Amino acid sequence: MLEVAESKLLKPRVFQVLLLHNDSSQEVELQESEEVDFLRLWNHLERGGSAFITSKNSQKLRIPKQKRPKSKK
Repeated sequence: MLEVAESKLLKPRVFQVLLLHNDSSQEVELQESEEVDFLRLWNHLERGGSAFITSKNSQKLRIPKQKRPKSKK
């Protein structure tokens, strides 16, 4: 179990940066990298754009177990 925890610590975290251009095109740029380019992000925000930053590793979603309907006896 300790080896699993250590291997998770050694994995590089990948960030996803979504840049929305608030103009008529509503274009969205997606960047994935181990580091966030804050200068580019700042310039984008200064030009009136929007941004969303998330960790790619945090997107693990659990699939809910389906409950079986109770059968009537």
